[in-house]
Amino acid sequence: MENPSASWKLIIWDIVKTAGVAVLLFVGFSYFVTRVAVNGPSMHPTLKDGESLLVWKTHGRIPPHGSIVVAENIDEGSRDLVKRLIGLPGDTISTVEDQVFVNGHLLDEPYAHGARSATTETWKVPSDSVFLMGDNRTASIDSRDWGFLPSDNLVGVVFFRYNPLAAFGLVR
Repeated sequence: MENPSASWKLIIWDIVKTAGVAVLLFVGFSYFVTRVAVNGPSMHPTLKDGESLLVWKTHGRIPPHGSIVVAENIDEGSRDLVKRLIGLPGDTISTVEDQVFVNGHLLDEPYAHGARSATTETWKVPSDSVFLMGDNRTASIDSRDWGFLPSDNLVGVVFFRYNPLAAFGLVR
């Protein structure tokens, strides 16, 4: 006959192992991934206001040009920013009407929407900063307005949209 005490010990041990694996998965996932909601029209039509996103944390690394990034807002108490990474440290960014040049090369931007002004401006990105712009150039308040963002403020790269369900999937 089976010992009832040994049976309960096995059940409790199974529960402890399952809970331990769940905690490890949660902590591991939290270390590498965070989530954010889009706030406002600055990334339209790529991302829409209210959409929920998953973000790979960068942990101090700077993603490549063209990445959709999440950054801590410079203004204390404000929501995180969701913008396109246009300029890396050391880059020269120029805008001529609705065209953007990075280091003298025209940026191919099939995602960009709208134009903001007919002026020409040029910025040199400092070694500890990045230059961000929204895809909806008409409605975006970005590095053209508030200047460079310290690269330490980068949180991560957007990779997945999970809400609304109609748009569920990878973000390119």
